[in-house]
Amino acid sequence: MGDFLPLPGNLCRLTEFNCFSGELDWSYFGSGGRAPPPIFAEPERVSLRRLIIGRCRPSSNSINVQDLEDVRLTEFYNSWPEGVTFVSRCHSLTTLITTVMSFDTKQPPFTLPNLMYLDTIGFTMLEVAHTPNLQTLVLAVTGSDEAADTVVRPPSLPALTTLYIRFGDVISEKITSFLALNTGIRRLMLSQCVSTPGLVQLLKANDTGSAANTLDTMLLPSLSLLQACSFSVLDLDGFHPLFACRPTLRIEYGASGNINTDELKEIIEASRQNEGPGVFKSRDFTGRIVVRVDGNAGLQTASTT
Repeated sequence: MGDFLPLPGNLCRLTEFNCFSGELDWSYFGSGGRAPPPIFAEPERVSLRRLIIGRCRPSSNSINVQDLEDVRLTEFYNSWPEGVTFVSRCHSLTTLITTVMSFDTKQPPFTLPNLMYLDTIGFTMLEVAHTPNLQTLVLAVTGSDEAADTVVRPPSLPALTTLYIRFGDVISEKITSFLALNTGIRRLMLSQCVSTPGLVQLLKANDTGSAANTLDTMLLPSLSLLQACSFSVLDLDGFHPLFACRPTLRIEYGASGNINTDELKEIIEASRQNEGPGVFKSRDFTGRIVVRVDGNAGLQTASTT
């Protein structure tokens, strides 16, 4: 990195910078290592809109954050002390993917007024960052996140319509409280999660355990899409009864492997184009190949586009 950075000269036309280290330079990561190099020699002459950093941590002091709209910080092998402070200054952000950055509840709160898409690990950032316009949240859940005493109160996100949960126990107190508080969620997407059948039962019943739902008592009353995928195909038991209770709901289920963050963003955006209620088996979670399950007529393959 020291031989490559900082980039010299007037780079006023540069709008995207992608820095990914194929081989980690440990001299910049050890406790006694050198200071991370800056990216730009003349940061005042650069107005980035998109920044992607993977497996390295250059100094953020050389980045003009005024125009940054899309920041993706992934695959760090060590902490990046400047990371949280850097993110808190990016007030123009609309997309933030920070899958390995750790946030602390002692971090002073900050606001990201324009953020619409967030991919993060755990609930902690949702406590320290005010995101009034967040529409899509990708949440990787850890065991500590699901402990009842780790977050005093789940955050309320008034603009949230799409929630994608990875790896969590979806009937844990933390997640069910979050779902109950954010009633505007329309698309709920689950990947490699535990207790999906239990959540299906909660979506069928109201707060008193009755099978009869009303808009005042049902969990996620605005839900229009439930997508569930795992490494193995989920059992159909429960999906058809859920559809019987919610005839306007589209349910998609199937098997899916690991998906990187960029592919995941495309999949989530494509999910908004799916139309029509029913129970569907999804072979390809990019939405290009969909098979509908019809109890009377058997499997019907939809045309691929």
